[in-house]
Amino acid sequence: EDKGVNKDFRIVLCNQQVKSKHFTDALKGKSSIGNRTQTFERIKDISSQVKEIDMLVMAELALPISELYGFLRQSADQEMAFISGIEFITINRIAYNLIATVLPINLDGTKDTVPILRLKNDYTHSERQLVTGVEGGLYIPKLEKYVYHLYRWRGFSFTTYYCFELANINMRN
Repeated sequence: EDKGVNKDFRIVLCNQQVKSKHFTDALKGKSSIGNRTQTFERIKDISSQVKEIDMLVMAELALPISELYGFLRQSADQEMAFISGIEFITINRIAYNLIATVLPINLDGTKDTVPILRLKNDYTHSERQLVTGVEGGLYIPKLEKYVYHLYRWRGFSFTTYYCFELANINMRN
């Protein structure tokens, strides 16, 4: 039953520094987590202290794939949505830029999440240069058509856009 829009919907925006070294390390297939584990633990700790948090949002390319499970667990345990860009994942010389939208669910008393990954539809010019210029050149995924997801959750309808997608009026249409 949808009870309408929650007027007290609380979103925590994570303001973390994402360094270009982390992008290039991820493109080269190197773990870029290094000493950042403490940073991600601190993000989880601080966001868990926000009363009645509904959603935690992080930046594009902010989260190493190795840290995703911890945020999935937090999303389930706190019953909060989680949205974050995942660092580049390179498979067969193709560099994927994914955004994770994680929605919590409760099935017969069991807390869990539904993670939905979406590939970035259109890479910026500088991002294309970065991807194709690293270690002799990688490739950008080729898409047949642009894909967006419309979510309806806790009385809200929303979608996720990367900055470059949002700036393009045709994509917003």
